[in-house]
Amino acid sequence: MTDSQGFKLLQALIKAGQQGGGFVEYRWHKPSLKEPVKKLSYAVGLEKWGWMIGTGIYIDDIDAQIVSVHSKMERTISKTFIGLTIALIITVGIVVSISTTFHVNARELADKKLQALNRQIIDSQEEERTRVSRELHDGINQILVSVKYRLDNIADAKTDEERNEHILLGQTTLNEAVTEVRRISKNLRPALLDDLGLLSALDDLSREVSLRSGVTVLFEHHLEVKHLSKASEITLFRVAQEALHNVEKHASANAVDMILQQEEDEIILTIADDGIGFNEPRESRFQNSMGLKNMRERIENLDGQFLVSSLPEKGTEIRAVLPKSC
Repeated sequence: MTDSQGFKLLQALIKAGQQGGGFVEYRWHKPSLKEPVKKLSYAVGLEKWGWMIGTGIYIDDIDAQIVSVHSKMERTISKTFIGLTIALIITVGIVVSISTTFHVNARELADKKLQALNRQIIDSQEEERTRVSRELHDGINQILVSVKYRLDNIADAKTDEERNEHILLGQTTLNEAVTEVRRISKNLRPALLDDLGLLSALDDLSREVSLRSGVTVLFEHHLEVKHLSKASEITLFRVAQEALHNVEKHASANAVDMILQQEEDEIILTIADDGIGFNEPRESRFQNSMGLKNMRERIENLDGQFLVSSLPEKGTEIRAVLPKSC
């Protein structure tokens, strides 16, 4: 016996029964449709009797349901894909819009910071020029005028004793001029910083401030790094120079501790005095002090941190922290 496609269904059912049971699919006439459709049978064998027993069910309706489910799934997938595409387009548009806005805002902010930095550079240059001009006028100029006065007196001297006295005074005054020129030159660019490095320059700076102002400056260092970058050395020296200048000028202090140390991957410079201190909000301190503002900007330009803590009659502590790798 074969089905409409020539498949020998009884042989297949007997074989399935002999193998312990199994399914066989074939095509058979369905009474309601009067045409062959898919049918699925299951057969088992009864060895004792030599029988095969099977039962079957038409599965054309199941195929129709599967086709319907597949069709619904395809429509759902299509709708979902369209929805996701639309959502993706909208998301991309929003991201592009936000990115463009952020880029524009970031660029405007960068331009503003650059303009502010240029203004600060110009202000710092003008302030430095004013300071040098003032030191030249009040120091070197007055000393040279005094030397000129001594030379005029030498020309007008009537006795050798008077002439020798004016020559001696002129030499003393010229020595003062040489000392003043060296001081100004050292403030502009200390040779020790280039020749012997940061530690020697800071040690010399502390001794000079102590001699000039009478404030006891104690410099200690615990530094394992043998070679700092030139930018770090210059920045730390300028911070120390400005901080000690502020102590000398404003703090009315008796002593200053200056410590340079290394903690893990950071280089820390701490300058603490026992002066009169001050009590201002953090931002007001930097707005009211060009020196503090310059120190902070120098440190932050090297990705460091600049901290100031102070209380009235409790002194002031300045801490500059730089990454070791900068």
